[in-house]
Amino acid sequence: MTSQPAIRDVFSKPPLVAFSHATAKLIAASTNGVIRSIDLKDTTKQPITGDIIENLTCLTVSNNGKLVLITNIDGEVFLARVDRLDEPDNGKKIFRSELPLRSAVFTHGDTRCVVGGDDNSLAIIKLPISEDSQDDEDDIAAHVTSFSLKDSCTNLAYSAIGDKLAVSLSSGNVEILSLTSETPQWDHTMTGALAKVAYDSFVGEDAYIPMDASYACTKVVWNVSGDEFALPSLTGGEIQVYDRSYAVKRTFKGAHNGQIMDLCWSSSGELASLDADETLVVWRSTGPQVFTVEAKEKLTNMTWTATGLAIGCVSGELITYDDILQSKTDGVEFTDDDAPVNLFDDMAGESDEEARQFDIEDDFVIDDDGIGYAEPSKRAYDDIESGYESKKPKYVPKAVGYTHKPYTPGCTPWNTDKRRYLTMNTVGYVWAVKTSSSLDSTEEQIITATFFDRSANTEYYFNDLSQYDMASLTSTGCLFALSSLKQLYYRLNSSSDSWTRSLPYIFADATVTAVTLAGKVAMVALSNSYVLVYTVHGQLEDVMKLDGAVVAMVADPVTDLVFMVHLSTSVVTENGSGSDLRYTIYDHFDTKFYQRGLSLPLTGELDRDLLRGVFFSEEGDPCVVGQDHVLLVLTKWREPQQAVWIPLLDTKQGMVEEVGGEVGKLSSWPLGLFGSTFWCIGLRNNSTNIKKVMYPSFPLPANMEISIKIPVLEAKTDPEEEFIRAKAMGQLLNATISANTVEERQDELEEKLKEYSMVYDKSILQLFIVACQESQMAKAVSLLKLLRDDKALSAAAKIAERFGFLKLVTGITKMRENLMSLEDE
Repeated sequence: MTSQPAIRDVFSKPPLVAFSHATAKLIAASTNGVIRSIDLKDTTKQPITGDIIENLTCLTVSNNGKLVLITNIDGEVFLARVDRLDEPDNGKKIFRSELPLRSAVFTHGDTRCVVGGDDNSLAIIKLPISEDSQDDEDDIAAHVTSFSLKDSCTNLAYSAIGDKLAVSLSSGNVEILSLTSETPQWDHTMTGALAKVAYDSFVGEDAYIPMDASYACTKVVWNVSGDEFALPSLTGGEIQVYDRSYAVKRTFKGAHNGQIMDLCWSSSGELASLDADETLVVWRSTGPQVFTVEAKEKLTNMTWTATGLAIGCVSGELITYDDILQSKTDGVEFTDDDAPVNLFDDMAGESDEEARQFDIEDDFVIDDDGIGYAEPSKRAYDDIESGYESKKPKYVPKAVGYTHKPYTPGCTPWNTDKRRYLTMNTVGYVWAVKTSSSLDSTEEQIITATFFDRSANTEYYFNDLSQYDMASLTSTGCLFALSSLKQLYYRLNSSSDSWTRSLPYIFADATVTAVTLAGKVAMVALSNSYVLVYTVHGQLEDVMKLDGAVVAMVADPVTDLVFMVHLSTSVVTENGSGSDLRYTIYDHFDTKFYQRGLSLPLTGELDRDLLRGVFFSEEGDPCVVGQDHVLLVLTKWREPQQAVWIPLLDTKQGMVEEVGGEVGKLSSWPLGLFGSTFWCIGLRNNSTNIKKVMYPSFPLPANMEISIKIPVLEAKTDPEEEFIRAKAMGQLLNATISANTVEERQDELEEKLKEYSMVYDKSILQLFIVACQESQMAKAVSLLKLLRDDKALSAAAKIAERFGFLKLVTGITKMRENLMSLEDE
């Protein structure tokens, strides 16, 4: 069967092609710097034509179809706006490398891109996202992260499902990287999977042609669901398909005789492959469908369109075929019969005077070769949407039947890229991404569990058919819950062993409000104030009812104690102030309440943002961070009615002191408290709206450590603050040692307690010096009474003697004698 292509275009130089499913626009760019946008929904429209950089090596379109990313042999990265291709300022150079760049991909909802080439490294570039971005030259430079490779990069392939990046190397190896964090993490190496490649130094049409394997394909291509990827086999004409465990799932063979030169996967699951003999094969579930492409010269690349394929040729031809997905006949040929008039030649219909000259200002250039970069543009890419909804719904608490959003520590709302974190703690984080099915346009959810310590646990993902919206992660396993249907799912981190349960029918009118996973039990809280306790094997073990629905719940991984934040049914205020919240500390194994129904001193709206963080410290003390960004820790909670909340850190001010900047621009996302160090995710607000609620982005920013400082500072170093901090931390540590809950760390904790004791005495002596300088004898004496160490008292005597307070020296001597007599007894 012979079929005429729907469109045939001719460039004067070889074109690269890419297609946007979001806008149905076919983008074609030639190596001499001409780019066109063709509307395949209405082919009668005149294509939009513009000027870009020359000597292209890669062309890719963003997921939303609004941006085009281009690399070239000169090491430049050009970011263009599709809707402004025919304007002089249609884009800008955003990066420059000393050596040629070969490939580029958009990642993380088009908010970042990754480029790679001959310099044995990747550049991860954070793109400008909106008009209220406050990017200046220093910020732009900070938005580029470099990642070293063992060899030069020939191709990049990104899957949004799991944030995986496949990097093809000139050595023939394929490196699989995880982009779930700010710094890429190595995931797997496929040794010798591809043909070795060496590029020549030519420009123009030869810029992307390898020397020793002409037109050899080094691509890795992911399918739309992200659970498979394909690459050309070293055996000529064969294609191997791998699953996410890097095992060969199947092999396509028997349809190609020549060297495979390009691969691409359609959104509906068909894999297309081109070989050097101009044979096009569409691999379907029913078998291969073979087409013959008749072109004047070799082919450059191809891309799937909505219903077919577009193919570029070295001769300058652009061939599109619109009904391959509907065609069922093998042997369809592309012919030259009745070719349409060339409407899209580079200068067709224009005189030299009429030809537009584009003066592109390189106002967003980042150099890694020391050349420097120019002033950033005042016009940001306002059409690129990113970030989270910051407008919070108002909630009016009710005495009975109060309904609130399900919450698990570290969770975030959905962002505009249809991603959210379900939970986050010191072990790792669980996140979900929604994708549209190519068959029926329904949204599917993929859940991934990622760990900070990748040597202890391996990242895993699964297709979530139940649409779970809650999770609790430990180093052993993960508990998932669907709040509306009261469905639970538990799985081990080390294997696929799992169980699923639905809650008892008597709770049909309730919803799940919180879940937590302890060492041997899983606890589930319901909106009707019930709390169910399951074993990690799925056996219901206990049930109880609290005085109000649980808002948040977290378990200590060491002691398995559970800290619950819940509403009160007895005290309700209209504005949802802190008097409505209570906390309870429960020991399931001893069925004992350490504290029950006590007021939690947090203020704000009763929604998920009231609590920015809920966790246990390394020593096993409950901690909360509220809307005021102050880290509170609970002391003396083992003693009935003696528990006290102590502020340990203003986390926003701590961020400012750690990284510098304005308080309104910086924030943190709590993870945990290790000794005197607060562990968090650092957040920066680039918006002009300083009240905007900030959440962790994708990829997850780097972890940060902030030293504890009681928020009473009047100066950078304040002995009064050191005194309060040492006293508070010493009390916490002493209580942990006395409880003997961490026997294996007793010696370590006792050494820490000695350090706090030394800081305690040192801070008192510093305050004593100030009191002596100001001749405040009463204050000096009161400070002396706080000292309990002979060495500290001896130092105080020397200080008093230096200031000439002999009576004070005599008093200190008596204190030392009394202390020694007590020790002798």
